[in-house]
Order: sequence, then structure tokens, then C-alpha cells
Amino acid sequence: ILVLIEYLLSYLSNLSCIIFRLECKPEDGLLYFMLLKASHIVQGYEAAKNIVDDFVNGVTPVNPGQLEAAISGAIFFIIDLEQSMNDMADQAILMSLKGLDATFSQSLLSAVAKVTAEDLARVGAKYFATLFDPTAASCAILCNTSKAEDVKVGFERFGHTVNVTYDLGEFCSL
Repeated sequence: ILVLIEYLLSYLSNLSCIIFRLECKPEDGLLYFMLLKASHIVQGYEAAKNIVDDFVNGVTPVNPGQLEAAISGAIFFIIDLEQSMNDMADQAILMSLKGLDATFSQSLLSAVAKVTAEDLARVGAKYFATLFDPTAASCAILCNTSKAEDVKVGFERFGHTVNVTYDLGEFCSL
């Protein structure tokens, strides 16, 4: 999953004027896609959806150079978790609490280095196919009140049911 996230981020980074985040939180068992500070949120969502859907559906083949870059990015991410002795101690405690072997990080690095194009396709189909599916994914949007109706109409076009509220307290109770 980590390598595929890095891979997709390389495509998503080509979207101009859009700040986004794509992350996996294993403790939640969820994937998160976020558009941040997007001046045209509907168009940004549509572009990102098309990129992910095209990859998952095999329309966009795996680029070997981008796969290698994604593997390197994932390896850097894993290594970055253990930069100092304190970081290593924190990771050791987490591994122990999760019941994982002390060599888990080394095993993970080895596995990440061996990821193939076929692995990306398999992981994409299994975990990313429903990322933008309104019947399987939750969606929350915070935007300027002057854009609320346009955003509502735009996201309804993708099949999302959109409830507009102008009260944060009401939003938290939805």
C-alpha cells in the first residue's frame, strides 16, 4: 500500500494549484484522500479520481521509472521513522505492543524493495478501487460558504449525497 501511495502521489503531484494528501492509517483500517486549499475542489477531486480510477482499471500502465521512484520513496519513509535513538526506541516499543518481531522494519524494507508492477495492480484493485466510490467511501467537505452550493452540485454529480450546513456544531452531529 505504501509503495502504491507513493506511486499515485507522483501522478497526483502533476495537478497544478492543488495540495492533497493520500495516506493509509492501518490502525483505522482506512485510506484517506484529502484535498487541501484547493481553489476548485470539484475539478481537483475529479482529476484525482480519474488518475486513481485509470490506474486501478488498467488504463494507465505502470511506469517502471515511477515504480522505482515510489519504492525509493517508501523506503525513505520507513527509514525516516528511525532517524534517532529515540525514534528507534519508539519504534521498538510500538513493534512490541503490536506483537511484531524486532526485525520487522528490516523485513518490511526488504519486502518494499521487491514490489513489482503486478503487486501495484493487485493492491490497487483490492484497496483503492473504492476510494472514490460514494457507496463505499465517506466524504466530508469544508469550503467557503459562497461556494457551498456549487460544491454540492459538483459532488452530487459523482453520486455523493451532500448535506450543506453552515453551523459547525450541526456538522459535528451528522
